[in-house]
Amino acid sequence: MIKSLKNKVYIAAGFGALQVLISLFFGSFKFFPTQFSETTYAILIFTSISISELLLLLASDRFISTIGRVKIFFCLSFLISGILGPLLIFLLFATQLGNLFIHTISFFIAALVPSILVLLYYLYKDAEEKIATMGKVSLISHQTDPEQQEKVFHLENDNGKLLLEVPIDRIICFEANDNYVITYYLDKTDLLKKSMERVSLKKIEELLEKENVIFCRVHKSYLINPKHLEGIKGKAQAYKLQMYLFDNLIPVSRSYDISILETRSF
Repeated sequence: MIKSLKNKVYIAAGFGALQVLISLFFGSFKFFPTQFSETTYAILIFTSISISELLLLLASDRFISTIGRVKIFFCLSFLISGILGPLLIFLLFATQLGNLFIHTISFFIAALVPSILVLLYYLYKDAEEKIATMGKVSLISHQTDPEQQEKVFHLENDNGKLLLEVPIDRIICFEANDNYVITYYLDKTDLLKKSMERVSLKKIEELLEKENVIFCRVHKSYLINPKHLEGIKGKAQAYKLQMYLFDNLIPVSRSYDISILETRSF
């Protein structure tokens, strides 16, 4: 999603400018007092729509937790800000209140363009992600001695090419990164390595559960091996995990029950 404040400002300002151009093309300023120049009207419309859109984008980050809902809200935000901003300006300054519907519906129709474009973009990305995450993952049992078998994480692409093969006990965690998953693991000399492949974290999680291999989905982007957990830091609602050889702490989702890691014996 849109992570940086700068990008949010650019989107809000761009949408405000688009609405101004469309309103000037249709002559919407004619509904306002004669002392209102096109420039004054344009500034008011641009300011109201841009601020409305920016506030909606900031609110989505704070109050909406799931990615799917954020995407839907992002599409709808153009329609909402495209109506609220001009509506406020019209009610404050317009002289012909009977034209409220015509004025508002013109902005609504104009806002459909970015909303539809964003929706099509997300549909395309979702379809691309489904195609991109068709890598084959499996766990293979290797017998290292007569009394013990070692499960090995095996990942290959659809053409059968081996992408990654590492003992499951040596994997520290998996991290989702867009359409990829980064696997952090220890090599034969116990050095931390990582491998990034196109596969879904959900597919890996389902495989591990099916094979009764205990990994913990502590965050939407992290699936950890509790055997490599070295400590739990922070307080309620802001826990972070210290993993073996990791410089950065791994965040813990608010919905995750931290007591599973605190009390369970793995």
